[in-house]
Amino acid sequence: MTCSRPAHNLCSRGFRHYFAAILGAFGLLQASVGIYGTVSYAVVQRTREMGIRMALGAEKRHVVRLILRDSIRPVLWGLLIVLVAAVGAMRLIQAILFGVSSFDPISFLSVSVVLLGIALLRPDPGGPRGRSAL
Repeated sequence: MTCSRPAHNLCSRGFRHYFAAILGAFGLLQASVGIYGTVSYAVVQRTREMGIRMALGAEKRHVVRLILRDSIRPVLWGLLIVLVAAVGAMRLIQAILFGVSSFDPISFLSVSVVLLGIALLRPDPGGPRGRSAL
């Protein structure tokens, strides 16, 4: 890729890497907000069920384990599908990557861990009113 002199700063290798990192971080932020919102919505939908279980004598840790297990399952399936698609897309994006490998297991692992961590954040089913069901 050749660059004219005035646009040299925009075409430098460092700027491209910085821009790619910013886009990746923004994508991770969007995915994190989406996962947290989806898990939070699922927990809020089950607030009544949690209350009934607690009233019938279920222990708090059992209810929390049930909610976490049911909310983490779709996240794990989603991560599996995305990782398979990413590995499949590596050959397609290899042509546009210069000096960077398309297979980066550290990136795949770190993004997966961050998204699983976001999914494990237990939202408060009581909502903004300040009361908590758990």
